[in-house]
Amino acid sequence: PADGEFCGEPPGKREALPPPQSDFMDEMTLESTESVKTAYYEGDAYHYVETLGNSEAVTAFWYTTTLDGYPLQQGEGGYDSDSASGKGIFIYHEYNYTAWKEGMDVPIDSSVFDVPDICVGTSNKCTFP
Repeated sequence: PADGEFCGEPPGKREALPPPQSDFMDEMTLESTESVKTAYYEGDAYHYVETLGNSEAVTAFWYTTTLDGYPLQQGEGGYDSDSASGKGIFIYHEYNYTAWKEGMDVPIDSSVFDVPDICVGTSNKCTFP
């Protein structure tokens, strides 16, 4: 339950960021099929990449999936988890693909993504690392 301790507002000017698009991978190019090892998967995978122009804050993105399309990794600031290349901060995350397989037909109520009421009017300030 929300208790207000984690509610926060970063200092400085806010930047409106668009929500991630569920079809982001449609703009990526299948670069290869390769063997990958993550915390949750080991085997062959599809490796997708995308390069944006230098006017963008981040220029290099990648995404890997199982051969049947379940997500394994998504990252930016490079073209794979071993390559911090491209403009922007290098960051990535790994997915437990079995959770996607198990939850594919489970509806998620949009209220799951609501900001907790206790945080709506917060004025707590926090510093950005």
